Amino acid sequence: FVSGIVEVLEKRLSALLEQIDLGESVKYYIGEKNLCKEFESCSMLVTAYSVRGQKGAIGILGPTRMDYAYNTVALSMVSELIRD
Repeated sequence: FVSGIVEVLEKRLSALLEQIDLGESVKYYIGEKNLCKEFESCSMLVTAYSVRGQKGAIGILGPTRMDYAYNTVALSMVSELIRD
């Protein structure tokens, strides 16, 4: 199970994240609205960051019944800490 998730993350998700405009706010992909059909039973929270001019994405992948408020704040704080 875990190796399948890692494979999807390495091969497909990074390419999909490059195609969307993340901005500085947290974006939510829940259930069927997820970027990858393999994650339809999960939720994903994603935001952008930049370190030394290099842009990237940081996120949380978890169950659809996660604590969205807590995870949004946590993700925002981590993103701010690692930004230039």
